[in-house]
Amino acid sequence: MKIRLASASDLEWINEQYKKADFLLSDLQNEYVVIATIDNERAGVGRLVKINEDTAEMGGIYTLEEFRGKKVADSIVKHLVEQAQQIKYFNIYCIPFKPLKNFYAKHGFSEITQFEHIHPDILNKLNFCKKEYETDVLLMKI
Repeated sequence: MKIRLASASDLEWINEQYKKADFLLSDLQNEYVVIATIDNERAGVGRLVKINEDTAEMGGIYTLEEFRGKKVADSIVKHLVEQAQQIKYFNIYCIPFKPLKNFYAKHGFSEITQFEHIHPDILNKLNFCKKEYETDVLLMKI
């Protein structure tokens, strides 16, 4: 499996995947988007969205159905966490569906239940996700 940086020519494909999952679409602005490939076939996608100089939200982790069970999401999340740390984001958030709590915990994320010091853009996204999705979502942070 390989992880590569997405380019503008990948944008249509990326957004096709995000539509399947009912995720917000990408525009590649203020985003670091990666694509996982297996045998040169696109297997999954994920992104870091820059909120400000020290804060990013990791999300949009999506594995194509035919590649599920092959650790694609693990590879994407690991890569994005490493990238966020290289960029030196002090705050790295994600807003996963509640059943994925343990998956993200193994990558260093902990659930946040106190929201006083959370960036307003992150809180807005959390509230959007709570309204948009039937499955409960959590706020997690490394």
